[in-house]
Amino acid sequence: MNADVIADSMARRKGEGRPSPETQWQAALAAEEMRWALVSQRVSFATETVMSDLDRWPRFILEAKSQGYRIVLFFITTRDPSINVGRVAERVLAGGHAVDQNKIVNRFHKVMQQVLPVVLNLVDEALLFDNSEIKTGAVAVLAKSDGRLTPLVLENLLPDWAAKLLKLH
Repeated sequence: MNADVIADSMARRKGEGRPSPETQWQAALAAEEMRWALVSQRVSFATETVMSDLDRWPRFILEAKSQGYRIVLFFITTRDPSINVGRVAERVLAGGHAVDQNKIVNRFHKVMQQVLPVVLNLVDEALLFDNSEIKTGAVAVLAKSDGRLTPLVLENLLPDWAAKLLKLH
């Protein structure tokens, strides 16, 4: 489930070239509603999110777990929000939707400092990737299973964000 895909579909039905901010908001609400409906129906699914809401995601994960879900997190990030800003700019040039630079930077820091450490404690398994380098693509750097966070690369090669998480867990 991806609110951006839902927004694109809604925009096409409305005749919008790119999803308007209102359409993007409607798509986010639709994705949220679908996630809760799927949990209540106990249907397996995957969802994509920037995961920047500290209230929403822990609450959602705890409810899903109470319904018998096993939660697996695939988390992809970069070492610096400026990389994300540049990639969004490239996406816009290719016809994708824009996101305010300040929002990108603020979300990055909020996720890395507040949301990810909490969510990582709640999920059953996780695979965390660093996607900072275009030439290598996303590289798996940490894994969580059996309650333990384990480096997948030599610890001296871990990106700073991954090394910090490893120290917390």
